[in-house]
Amino acid sequence: QQSNQGDVFKQKKDPRKHPRKPYRKVMFFASKGKNYRGLITNISRGGAYIITRNKFYLGQMIQLVIPGDKNKKDVKLKGWVVRLSTEGFGVRFDRRTGRDRRR
Repeated sequence: QQSNQGDVFKQKKDPRKHPRKPYRKVMFFASKGKNYRGLITNISRGGAYIITRNKFYLGQMIQLVIPGDKNKKDVKLKGWVVRLSTEGFGVRFDRRTGRDRRR
């Protein structure tokens, strides 16, 4: 069976529960008592991709601070490294807080 060559160029459906959207903003984050700086290149309710020179490992917990502006406060999020690349890493946010947290 020959496949249709045009199918190769069709965009794949994003398998994420919350599809990522392009986003370019410098942000700050911390892990293991150290502070870091990175560039978020895409983001969703569930996670983000961060470009940074620093090396991280899968499962590493980070705390992010996405700077706000005069109309919005800084956003503080906790997440875990779920994907690594040569330029940075993918992080999945912990969306549960306070009373929503399951024990």
